[in-house]
Amino acid sequence: MNEAAQGMQDPDDVRAFFAEHASSWQARYSKRDYDSYNFQERARIALDWLAEVKPGVCGKRALDLGCGAGVQAAALAAAGWSVIAADLSIDVVREGAAASRGPAWTVLDCQALPFKAGAFDAILMLGVVGYLAQPEAVLRRLRNVMRPGAHLVISWYSAPPYLLDRLSAAISAIPTRVYRALKACGRAKDYSGRTTREDGGFYAHNLRSWRPREFLCMLRSSGFTVIRRASVYYGELRFMGKRPWPESMDMQASRVIEAAARVPGLHWLSNFCKTNLVLASPGSPG
Repeated sequence: MNEAAQGMQDPDDVRAFFAEHASSWQARYSKRDYDSYNFQERARIALDWLAEVKPGVCGKRALDLGCGAGVQAAALAAAGWSVIAADLSIDVVREGAAASRGPAWTVLDCQALPFKAGAFDAILMLGVVGYLAQPEAVLRRLRNVMRPGAHLVISWYSAPPYLLDRLSAAISAIPTRVYRALKACGRAKDYSGRTTREDGGFYAHNLRSWRPREFLCMLRSSGFTVIRRASVYYGELRFMGKRPWPESMDMQASRVIEAAARVPGLHWLSNFCKTNLVLASPGSPG
């Protein structure tokens, strides 16, 4: 787990951060850059899973917690679901409601759910659980408001370095040493390679991370049975901190690894991705 963020989540900080960036979330689902790919792919997987487990369903109730841009909520509403799209930030909710009239939009703290037991057939919580001060308690509350046989799609963050970042460091190790030696001798020009992409401020203090084994253990102890798993975004290919190839190569390389991680026996690859997702259903703790 990300010890730097453990126990430090402040709802006011989280609310303020997402309110400040409210107008940017819609753009993440239309851009073609690699960072946006992470958001788009996790949304695609979540919607595909719900389409598979509930084929042809019309009128079932879904809750999208931390809905952000509301892309998933709008898609479910268009498919015939009765959807509540909820977010902690009123600014985010306003942006989503302006873009889509399909869901019912509301401001909601997922640590204080106002719903009755068995209210929902599906709950989505993508990129939210890491901001919660008491994630296991929230998972138990989610289980309570889900009917038997309902489905939860949840994603969480894993800390870097990711697989392609590790590979980049390995293939750059010897050239970097040679460069440093030449530079020490005055035979190489200054070279500045990017060493990290991670935000050392808000995310370091407010976003908790888990290894898959840790998170799955917490999910099961909260009363869920895991049905399916997926992983997204395996880092960036670099040579000595630079990218001498198109960004699309990063996406393609990640797609190959994502597909490999779905093969039985290769789930360990998900230890080295940015985003993990699972499809789960209320079951017996254990």
